Amino acid sequence: MNAKLPPNLSGGGASGHGGPEQRMRLFESLLKQDVEVRCDFAKMEKVLLERIQKAEAFGPLSVLKEEHTAPPGFFDKMEGDLLARIQNHREYEQPVNDILAGPVQPSGMELHRIESRLDERIHKAAQLEPWEQYLKAEIPLTLGRWEAIENKLFTRIDRHRKLELVSPPSLWMGLGLFLKRPVAAVAGGLILAIAALGGGLAYLQRPAPAIETLVYQAQGSTVNDADSPLSQGRPGLQGRKDIRSKDDGAMILVNQRGFVEMHNGSRLEIEQADQKKVRYRVGFAGHGNTARGNVTFFVNKRKGNEKYQVATPDYRIEVVGTYFRVHPDLGGRVSTSVLEGKVKIHSDAYGDFEIAAGQSLVYDAVYEKYRVEDGGASVRREDIETVPGVDELDHYGVVTITSDAEGADVRIDDRYKGATPLVVLLPPGHHALQLSKEGRTQVDTGLTVANGSAQRLSLALPALNAAPPLAARPAKPESAGPKAAPKAVAKPAPAPIEVSRAEEADLIFRKADDVQAKDWQSAVMLYRKVLENPASKPLRKEAAFFSIARLRAEHDKEKGTAKEDFLRYLALYPDGAFSGESWLRLAELEVGRNNDKAIEYYRRAIEKLPRHPHLSEIQHHVGLLYLQDKRYDEAVAMFHQSLQNILYANETEKRKIYRSLYRALVLKGDRKSADLIDKEYRLPEDSIGAK
Repeated sequence: MNAKLPPNLSGGGASGHGGPEQRMRLFESLLKQDVEVRCDFAKMEKVLLERIQKAEAFGPLSVLKEEHTAPPGFFDKMEGDLLARIQNHREYEQPVNDILAGPVQPSGMELHRIESRLDERIHKAAQLEPWEQYLKAEIPLTLGRWEAIENKLFTRIDRHRKLELVSPPSLWMGLGLFLKRPVAAVAGGLILAIAALGGGLAYLQRPAPAIETLVYQAQGSTVNDADSPLSQGRPGLQGRKDIRSKDDGAMILVNQRGFVEMHNGSRLEIEQADQKKVRYRVGFAGHGNTARGNVTFFVNKRKGNEKYQVATPDYRIEVVGTYFRVHPDLGGRVSTSVLEGKVKIHSDAYGDFEIAAGQSLVYDAVYEKYRVEDGGASVRREDIETVPGVDELDHYGVVTITSDAEGADVRIDDRYKGATPLVVLLPPGHHALQLSKEGRTQVDTGLTVANGSAQRLSLALPALNAAPPLAARPAKPESAGPKAAPKAVAKPAPAPIEVSRAEEADLIFRKADDVQAKDWQSAVMLYRKVLENPASKPLRKEAAFFSIARLRAEHDKEKGTAKEDFLRYLALYPDGAFSGESWLRLAELEVGRNNDKAIEYYRRAIEKLPRHPHLSEIQHHVGLLYLQDKRYDEAVAMFHQSLQNILYANETEKRKIYRSLYRALVLKGDRKSADLIDKEYRLPEDSIGAK
């Protein structure tokens, strides 16, 4: 008797007859009926086995194909198992030597995998001829071992041939007949291969051409250092391998692979600098809590198999092409902050790390290990102010600039270069020079640099409101009695000069610059005319936009309008010429009103202005804001950064920062570090206020 399956068990009607439990009850009831169903049980068994095999192939993931809900905690366990399998796979791919040399003892499973891989390598090597095994060995052989291999090869050749000595007249004929034999041809090929290998090894071991490293700029106390090449008018290092930046000084080095900035007692040793590889070793002045200095590296994009490495006391850094800074922390450990790109860090004691832009490698004193920390500064590569290449510097001249006011800001061709005393390389031609310092009269002048020349400029910045020097006062003519007034001579009226709309905008902009000190509101109106002029140059419009916001921030009692103007400027020009200064002005407007926003704006300003002449002061101010908010860890870190970036022998400013750092350490509860600073700098107790 034939029976049809009910629609509950057929393929098309399942969706309308309940869930899996109802279908299972119907199936069981059908099995209990006394009916005869014609089925190919062999085919059914085959299909079921295939489905079971497919399910088993999924392993634990087969539960996802089931229709019932997984038990609690099942997926957490599954995730852990998958991560373990991924880790095992990575360990399996990891080189055997790295596992055995690592600080962690391999597990039993790892040792089993290592053993299987070694067996496989030994089996493959055992099938090679002895001379091939020698060639594949990573250990260089001595000349005697190579001679022994050569003798054995010739012995094997002699066993396969029975040639008598050939007389000299028939030497070449015999040699030709000899080379026609297969064994002789193989021997000749082996000899040629060994000779080619030896020549190839000699070529690979040949030292690569060295690359020259030049001093591009020096400032602060580094300029007065007798060992400074630029102070002697020599940009080259003249074979020097160990370079130091003096306390309160800075230096920029440049070669074909990029440039290096050194600050405040940092040290750089050039271990290797050639076409194949550049390897530096960095160090810092002081130790422990008094360690200071920082070194910033800008690395050009790598070509071919070029290598760039930086060694520190705790680890080594492998670089492809990036912008990063190395500096000591409060405990004297080395921290690395990546501003652009990424680096790979290797340490036998602490493991391997990969650090990307915005991340830092910091030492965790609690767990006594290094860790990666997010939330740092990052910049775009095209926004980084680079230095000229070595080839361009061949024709540059060395210019030394000093002033009677130490630490005056120097701008050359409207670009900030540093502060006096300053030595810098400049291209041939005429350059605009500007020196400025708070409380002093700004000096604007020019200089002409000849090809390969060396010159010194010493400029005076008179104090504001000071009487001009006697030589600069106009001499009063001696009285010679009354003189008749000259008759007025009628002059023809000048003809009107036609100017274009763009030239008109430039004239209005310059007029606004002239009147802003006396009448800021009139200057704002003039700047607005520049904005409304469709022929104004884009840079003029941007400068006018920022100037309006700046004048309102400085003079208008209603600060909200200035804040809106700065935010509007940043929305239109997020990477503009005044973006960093705008963030700085916004931060100053928020101080005392909203410290969290002030800190955020200050940090953005620091990212935009990594070479700001008053960077140390800005960071000190941010640290004080952290201190007010009782964020002691952030305050300590910011005070330490401020000390790293301070230049010049300004002991008053330096002691002020150390007092703030001492106070933050005491409030944090780190009395040991605070006492070390107190002992080192003998801070007066009455000026600390934290003891």
